[in-house]
Amino acid sequence: MRRREFVGACMGAALASPLAAASLPWPAAGRGPAASGPPFKLSVMLWTVYEKLPFEERLEKVAEAGFHAVELVNEFKDWSKQQFANVRARRRRLGIEFDGTCGIWPTFADSNDREKTLKPLKILFPR
Repeated sequence: MRRREFVGACMGAALASPLAAASLPWPAAGRGPAASGPPFKLSVMLWTVYEKLPFEERLEKVAEAGFHAVELVNEFKDWSKQQFANVRARRRRLGIEFDGTCGIWPTFADSNDREKTLKPLKILFPR
């Protein structure tokens, strides 16, 4: 097990435990906007957890652990349009957000790369 897998598993276990959650410094039940958890959304870099499972199963696992969002690195690099559609449907069903992506290598600084930069973003985040 890698260090990041271990830390991710520990964090998931701690957040899933009612006793651990009760000791964390966010508002107690009935006293704040998020009575059942922290007053902010939790996110995890998806590549750091359950790396041997298929992508959609990993989304399910992090949703079960209480995360509200994932960050992607290169998971979507070789997906077909149908795979993008399947992942978007699963993401919506689970209530998971994609709050960050990496793996888009053209630059925003060079206007000649504009379309190369925007193309994967438009596929991943359609209007």
